[in-house]
Amino acid sequence: MLRITSAVASLFVLSLLAGCGGSSSGTPPPTSAQLTISLSSPLTFPSTTVGQTSASQTLTLTNSGTATLTLSAGSLSGSGAADFTATTNCGTSLAASASCTFTIAFAPQTSGTLTATITLTDNASNSPQTVTLTGGGTAVPAATLTPAAGLTFPSTTIGQTTPLQVLTLTNTGTATLSIAGIALGGTNPTDFAETSTCPATLAAGASCPINVTFSPAAVASYSATLTVTDNSGNTSGSTQSVPLTGSGTAVPSPQATLTPTTGLTFASTSVGNIAALQTVTLTNTGNAALSIAGIAVGGTNPTGFAQTNTCPAMLPVGASCPIPVAFAPAAAISYAATLTVTDNSGNVAGAAQSVTLSGMGTAATTAITRTLYVFPETTDKSITPLYALVNNALKSIDMTMYALEDTVFTGDLVAACKNRGVTVRVLLDASLKKSTNTPAYTLLNTSGSNCSAVFSNTAFQATHQKTITVDGTTTAILSLNLESQYYATAHDFALVENDPADITAIEDTFNEDYAAGTPYGGIQGTSDFSYQPSSGTGDELIWSPTTAQAAMLSIINSATKTLLIENEEMSASNIVSALETACGNGVTVQIAMSEDSTTPPYSSYASNWIALEEAGCGVHVYPDTTTGPYIHANAVVADYGLPTENAYMGSIKYSDTSTNSDASMTENRELGIFITDPTAVTQLNTTMSADYAGGIVFTGGTVD
Repeated sequence: MLRITSAVASLFVLSLLAGCGGSSSGTPPPTSAQLTISLSSPLTFPSTTVGQTSASQTLTLTNSGTATLTLSAGSLSGSGAADFTATTNCGTSLAASASCTFTIAFAPQTSGTLTATITLTDNASNSPQTVTLTGGGTAVPAATLTPAAGLTFPSTTIGQTTPLQVLTLTNTGTATLSIAGIALGGTNPTDFAETSTCPATLAAGASCPINVTFSPAAVASYSATLTVTDNSGNTSGSTQSVPLTGSGTAVPSPQATLTPTTGLTFASTSVGNIAALQTVTLTNTGNAALSIAGIAVGGTNPTGFAQTNTCPAMLPVGASCPIPVAFAPAAAISYAATLTVTDNSGNVAGAAQSVTLSGMGTAATTAITRTLYVFPETTDKSITPLYALVNNALKSIDMTMYALEDTVFTGDLVAACKNRGVTVRVLLDASLKKSTNTPAYTLLNTSGSNCSAVFSNTAFQATHQKTITVDGTTTAILSLNLESQYYATAHDFALVENDPADITAIEDTFNEDYAAGTPYGGIQGTSDFSYQPSSGTGDELIWSPTTAQAAMLSIINSATKTLLIENEEMSASNIVSALETACGNGVTVQIAMSEDSTTPPYSSYASNWIALEEAGCGVHVYPDTTTGPYIHANAVVADYGLPTENAYMGSIKYSDTSTNSDASMTENRELGIFITDPTAVTQLNTTMSADYAGGIVFTGGTVD
C-alpha cells in the first residue's frame, strides 16, 4: 500500500514531478502481490500575498505492498496549476516498504481561491492516484515616491517662489492604496508648499503628482521632508518620505555710485566761455539692474552748469556710463550746484545720489574769433565743421534754414535734443521749400519736448536766411543750404564767429521770426515787417528786407579798383546798373556765375551778362551740369589789399521786387555779413579768384 502524507510549506510555483524519471506505463502489474496506494485529504496552503511564495509542504509516497512499484508518469492540472510548483526525489521505481517525497510550493499570481490537482500514474492496483492542492492569493497595495532621492531646489531670492517641481506617487502593488495624508515635516516645513490631486484611494498601477514649491524667508539653507501616509503593504499608517532641500539668497538690489564722490570743481572761467568738460561716472555696484529715472543739475546756481549723458534707462550690474558736465558762467560770481541721479538704488523708488559742482565765473575776456569755411571741403566733400558745431552743443541750438534735406544733419539735431537734453529750435522756409522741409519738420516735432520746428513767417516771400547758433555763444552764417546732394558740387562759404553783439542780434531776430512761424499742429503767428533787426558789432550784419539792398549797392559803389563777385542770381536792375557804372569808371569787375540752362542763351540772366560785358566787366560762367561746379555762394571782395578793402558773404542774392519773383533783397528774410577779418577776406579772395579763372568767358550771348 502507498501512503501520501503532507507537511505545511510556503508559496509555490509549478514544477511538476521534476526528477521522477521516464514513463513505464506499459509495464504489467507485478503478480507476486496486489499493490494499493492510499492518499491523505487535500493539501491546503495558507493565504499568501500575490507575488510572494508560501512555505512549502511535503507529500510522502510509500510502497506498502510486497512488490516493487513502478512510477510511470505525474502531472499537475487544474485552473490554478500555474500557481503551484512540485519537486520530487522519487525515481522511476519504488521498492516494497520504501518511500519518496514531493515538495509543493504555492506562489499566487492572482488573488482569490486557487486549486490544482497532482496526478500520479504507476502500476499499483489503484493507479492513478490524485491529490488536490488548495491556496488563497491575497492582493496588497505598495506606495512608491519618485524621485526617491527627493527634490533639490535652486538658490532662490528671499520672498520669491520657485517654479514647481513634481514628486510622483505610484501604487506599485496589486490592491487599492488608501491615502490617509500627504504632509510636510522636518526642519523647515513652512518654507516649502505642496499641492496634489491624489485621490483618497489609488488603484493598483496608478500614479498621481504631488507639486512642491520653495519660498525661502531668509538667507539660509533649508531642508524638509514630504511624507505620504497610507496602507502600503496592507499596513495601516505606513509612511513613505523623501527629502526636500533649497537655499535662500539675498534680494537683488541695484546700487548707484557716483565718482568722483567729492564732486567736480571747475577752473575759473570767463563769462561767455565754456570750461573744459569734466565727467562724473555713474556705476551700478549692486546685483540687479539699475533703473534710471532722471539725471539733472539743481542746487543754488544750476544754470551755470550743463550735463549731457548717454546713460541707458536700465544700467546692467557692474556697468558704468559717463555724465559729462560743462561749466559756462553767465556772470562773474561763484557758482554752486548739484548733479543728481534719481533711480531705484537699494530697491527704493526715487532714490537719489548727488555730487557737488562748483566753479567761478570771471569777467568776460573772450577774444572775438571769426573762421571762414570754404565748401566743398577738399577731403570728404561734406560739411564736417557744421556737423561738429551741432554735435558739440551743450544747451541750445537755434537754426534758420531755407532747405533742410540732409538726414544726417537732421539726425544730429534729434540726437542733441532727444539724447543730450539740448533745446533745439528750427525755423524752416514754408514759401518755396515746404515740401522739401516737411520730413525734417515732422521728425523734429515728434522727437520729444526738447525738439521743435516751425514753418517760416509768411510775411516774407521766402525765408532764405541760413544761420546756426549754438549755446548762445557761437553762430554760423552760411551761403549754403543743408542739402547733401549738392555738397560735392556747390561752391559755398560759412563764417563761424563768437561776437556777442552779432549773436544777440541774430538770436533776437530768430525769436521774432520763430514766434511768427507756424508751429506743429498750430497756426501762423503774427506776420509783418515791423521788426528791425540789429546790425550787430560795427554794423556788420546785413538784413533783408531792411538793409540788404542798400548794403549791396554800397559795396559796389564804394569800390575804387577791383570787384570780385560770386552770386547765384543777377536780375536786380539797380545792381546791374551799379556794376556797369563801376566798370565804366575803371574798376576791374570780375563776376563768376553758373548757367541755368543747357541751350542758348544758357541763362535767364544772359541779357544782363551781355550788358555787363559790353560795359567792360568780365563775366565767367560754368555750364549747367549735374557734376558741377555750381556757383551757389553770394560773396563780394572789393579793393582787396587796399585801405578801402571791403568784403561780404551771406544768403543775399542780386534780385529784388521789380525784377524777380524771388526778391532776395526786398521781400525775403535774408542775412549776410561784412567780413573784416584779414584771414577770412584772403580766403574769400583766393577762392573766388580761382573760381573766376576756372569759368568760361561769356561774350555777347555765346560761351567762348
